[in-house]
Amino acid sequence: MCVALGPLFYGNGREGALFRVSTQHLLACFASKYLSQRYAEASGDTPSIPILARDPAYKFEDVRLLSHLEPPITVVSDPYQYLAITPSTLIIAIYAPVFVPFLDIAADICFPSGPAAILCHEVANHPWHKDGLVATLDPWTPRVGRMLEGMDVVWLNGEEGAQNRVDQEWGRNLHWYARKE
Repeated sequence: MCVALGPLFYGNGREGALFRVSTQHLLACFASKYLSQRYAEASGDTPSIPILARDPAYKFEDVRLLSHLEPPITVVSDPYQYLAITPSTLIIAIYAPVFVPFLDIAADICFPSGPAAILCHEVANHPWHKDGLVATLDPWTPRVGRMLEGMDVVWLNGEEGAQNRVDQEWGRNLHWYARKE
C-alpha cells in the first residue's frame, strides 16, 4: 500500500520532486517483484503481489502511467487505501503529510500485530509519550506506540559518503519498521 507518494506529472521545473516521486513508485514495483520471487522460491507458487496507491493529487495521466508499470500500480479511491491494509501489508508512506493518520489506521485495522512492515520517516519517541501525551501533529499515539513496540526499526541512513541521489536526498531520513516474528 502506497500512501501519498505524489503525482508523476508536476511541470513547472520541479525535476527534483519528479525524481523523488518516480523513484518511490519504482521502489513499490521492485518490492512487489522481489517478494513475489522470494515466495516463488519458497513455495513454488508465484503469487501476484498487488500494489495499491492513493494520493489525492493523482491526475488521469498518473493513473494511466502507473497502470502500465510492471507490476502495475492500481490507484484506489478513499478510503479503500486504508481498508486494504492487512497484517501482510507493506506500507510505503514517504513524505506523507503528518495529518494523514495512516499509522493510527494501520494500528487499528491490524490490531494486535500491525502490518508486516512500514517504510516511512521516523516516528519519534519523545519522553512525554510514556505518560500517553501527544503533541499537535505528532504521528505517535498510544495505539501507534503499542504497534511499534512489536516492530524492529532500522534507520536507512545510507552509506557514509555515498554519492548517489537517493542517499543525498529523500532516502537518508527513512526508517524501516518490520514486525517482529
